[in-house]
Amino acid sequence: MMPFRRFVTGALVLVALGAGAASRAQDAQEALPQVAVAVAIEAADFVDGLGDDRAEVEAATALHLASALTTRLPYVRWMPVDASAPAPSDGAGQLRMRLTAVSAGFGDAIDLVFVPAVDGRDAVARQLTPERLYEAFDVQPSFEPLRLAQDLRARIDALAARDTWRQQLHDDLLRHVPLVRRVHLDDAARAIIVPLPFAALPAHEDSRLRVAFRAVRDDGALQDGRIALRPVGAVRGALWPGYLQCRVQTFAFPPIDVDAWDASIVDVLGRVDDGALTVTMEHYVHDLAPTFEDGLASSL
Repeated sequence: MMPFRRFVTGALVLVALGAGAASRAQDAQEALPQVAVAVAIEAADFVDGLGDDRAEVEAATALHLASALTTRLPYVRWMPVDASAPAPSDGAGQLRMRLTAVSAGFGDAIDLVFVPAVDGRDAVARQLTPERLYEAFDVQPSFEPLRLAQDLRARIDALAARDTWRQQLHDDLLRHVPLVRRVHLDDAARAIIVPLPFAALPAHEDSRLRVAFRAVRDDGALQDGRIALRPVGAVRGALWPGYLQCRVQTFAFPPIDVDAWDASIVDVLGRVDDGALTVTMEHYVHDLAPTFEDGLASSL
């Protein structure tokens, strides 16, 4: 049987080769906000049975989980981290996958529990539904690191391909992670530019971004506002080339409430309080075949 340590090394080599072939896409991804991915094996039988191989299984599984999520949800940068790493702060996110034992009356079943965190705080109210990996009556590979790693990879692939699971992951974690904290205004194009490369998050026009901000009213008081944006592709002009260009769907800063570009948008956003603006992904649809026309990228 191939030693597990050698199996992990081979997997890392294959990932590295694939990464070299897609280096330009990865360069674009560097601009995206980071979401850390950690895997922790906590079930006592597996901790004891795996011994020193536990850390290897955790590392390999975190790497595979990050890769699977990058393919399906590319609008953040999924970064595998050590299981002992603290949850990041400053708006960054973390997804922690825990392998835990659950009493099933006549033995312990094994669940995968996904814990999202934003700003270093576990989002307990937004925990994803646990996934049963092994029933209590299953032959559980608590002493077999290679088989456990293979089972985890297969379950991760199945989850990542499931629309309902990805939607729950978005709702429970990703829609709370700030993409950026500033925007550019193009009055001539009647557009708002999100300073992220379109190539890194090819968002179909059915996607929706949300801008939350706080600005100074005419009477000097601070007031919250919000904007719903529809992505229309990549900027092709001299200013902000390649950035994500968006149309305004709604703009609310009472008493202003419009559903298209309006001159008041430039005025209000020019009075945004310092650091009081965040852009998040409210709903994401991957544009699988973007083309460029009239300076914009549109879906085929």
